[in-house]
Amino acid sequence: MIVQGRYEDTARGINELRKGTTHPDAESIRRLVAVRLAIKRGDPGEDTSWITLPIPENSWLEAERSLVRGHWEYHLKNFKSGITHFRKAEQVFGRLRMYDREYVSSFNAIIGEVSGPTQLAPLKQLDALRELEGKVRLHIDDRKCLQVQAMIHRQKAHAFEDLNRLHASLEEISKAIAIFEVFGPTSDYHLALLHAADISLDLNDSFRGRSFMEYVIEPVDARIEFPLAYVRWRLGGPLPDQKRFAVVPGGWKEKFEKLEQSQTTNITASDQQLWDWNFSTGRIESPDGSSRFVLKPSSLEARLLKLLMQERSSKQLLIEALWPSQGETQLLDNRFHRMISRLNRKLKGGIEFDGKHYHLRIRVKTR
Repeated sequence: MIVQGRYEDTARGINELRKGTTHPDAESIRRLVAVRLAIKRGDPGEDTSWITLPIPENSWLEAERSLVRGHWEYHLKNFKSGITHFRKAEQVFGRLRMYDREYVSSFNAIIGEVSGPTQLAPLKQLDALRELEGKVRLHIDDRKCLQVQAMIHRQKAHAFEDLNRLHASLEEISKAIAIFEVFGPTSDYHLALLHAADISLDLNDSFRGRSFMEYVIEPVDARIEFPLAYVRWRLGGPLPDQKRFAVVPGGWKEKFEKLEQSQTTNITASDQQLWDWNFSTGRIESPDGSSRFVLKPSSLEARLLKLLMQERSSKQLLIEALWPSQGETQLLDNRFHRMISRLNRKLKGGIEFDGKHYHLRIRVKTR
């Protein structure tokens, strides 16, 4: 569910595990899923007790912990350590013949080589991806392995793009689109479509670029909003203001800033309507200056605000992000409601609950 972007469903599942089960591994599973969810949402917190959970050696659960540990290390930019954990997960999953998990682990290890200090060159990326693809194709009838195949096509598209082989890049991302449309998460399908649109525009094919973009139907995931605005801008729409987006994926940010600079265009923003949050001092100020307070970025209230700045969220999802290691449901409910109340007073009623989700009624810029 996490991979598919179904964060609310994941949070509800974790909450069910909290309520008690006779399964001996239930608590370990809950903790690992909670950490993975927190990493996916960009705020894993400081609790690392999950690393030492009592888990049987060479079990699927140990492999899952290594997989989560790999993602955690990547989040901290510790790519070398992350690669080590992904390779460990790959080995254990392989021995257990859990092929889809083995290949996902292997793929993530390659991504670490690409994103980390080694900066794996595009040609070597393609070699590594082709080697993995050969293994995946042995089990291509497995739907989950087919999803890994789509991930490989997507990464090959990036590698060909880096080599300025744009037609080859478009072919690879088109293959990924065909798989993601049927078997993948909607967010991955949308990102692949926008990637294809961007490449088409680089090839001066605005008709095809617009065609790819029009397959992206709103509302979309928070990760999609900026890439969609970027492609619309390239097709003649308004200039995106990065401050208005909860999530600005790194690769798309680089594309936008590079193209914007080449066109010598300046971003204009109505900062007067924004609350201002200075991360270095923790000081938050309302647009009219009537409300000022300090919120340290590492505090729980600050983490709550950052989560709400990303997207609207249910109580369960926010609780799992803030307290993944704690299990008393009623205690967490009470703690959560007190925190929401405190923060809402400071923000002059800037947090709203619609009966299902919490969301911000205000906009906050950070610096």
